[in-house]
This record gives sequence, structure tokens and C-alpha cells, in this order.
Amino acid sequence: MNDLEDRVEVQQIALSDANGETMLVLREDFESGSATGNASIAISEDADGRFRKISVPMRRFDDVLTEMGKAKYLVAKVDIEGHEDFFLRGAQEWLHRDRPIILTEINNWFYQKRGTTSSAVFAPSLPDGYETALLREDGATSRLEACPIEALAGLRRVETCLMYPAERLDDLHEAIG
Repeated sequence: MNDLEDRVEVQQIALSDANGETMLVLREDFESGSATGNASIAISEDADGRFRKISVPMRRFDDVLTEMGKAKYLVAKVDIEGHEDFFLRGAQEWLHRDRPIILTEINNWFYQKRGTTSSAVFAPSLPDGYETALLREDGATSRLEACPIEALAGLRRVETCLMYPAERLDDLHEAIG
């Protein structure tokens, strides 16, 4: 639909901090018959027991990038239902080299089920000089609302979050208008 056939390569893998296999949990949307929807890496029997699971290959993003060549990626959307910190640990070379802007969702339910908080896992996963902000949308306009990493654990609902190196804040403001 977007005429991207020659510019997009789909890889059916879970991105994490290790290479191997993992279980992907097909959550609520799949139960109602959807072909796409809310899926996540398995957390625990308590959190995932009632849902169908499938085995999927798992890769470190740094390894995938090495295989792809020298391309520079400056923005990424990482929406992987409470597994974002694992992805970030598997992308450390990329984070330090390219210093990308990362758009993600913070869903604290997943972190609570893992016995941790989003603040606790993101702080050591991001390089020095990274900041976090919530993306707020008011009709046709968007704006950033400062939200220190320490405050992420207190979010009461699913929130859109930007993680960015401080030196790229102007780029970010230009992109969201």
C-alpha cells in the first residue's frame, strides 16, 4: 500500500538480548480470532498460562545489524510489550554508535508481572545522556512532556514514550512539529 516493497525487509524474529528461541504468547486479540494483535514474549505461567504460545527465533539487534551491513538507523519504534529492556540490552552497540531516537510504549503491567518496574530496567539499559519524555497528542498537534526515567514506573496507563539522546532533542522537536 505504501510502495515500500524495495525498502522494507520483514524478518520474523523476536528481538532480545540473546540469540536462540523463545515463546511468543498470543494474547487476547488472538483468542477472538484476530490474525494480528497483542503478542508478547512469555513472562510466567501466572501471566501467560491461559493463552496459546508459539516458538519463535530470537536475535540480538546488534547481530542483525551486523549481518545487514553498515546502514545507520536513527529512529526505531520498539513496541514489544514489556520486553523493551531486553531489546535495548541486545542493541547496545547500535545505541552507542548511532544514538537513535526510540519510540516505545510503557505498559507497566508487564513489568509488574516480571517483578520489576519500567524505571528499574530502562535506567541501566540506556546509554549515558539519554532522556525520556511522553508524547502527548492534542488533536492534530503533538508535544513532548518531560518524564524522567525514575517516573516511568508510576505511569498508570499505557503511555507513548520517547527515549532520545539529549543532543538530538532539536531533531525530535522538528519531527513532531
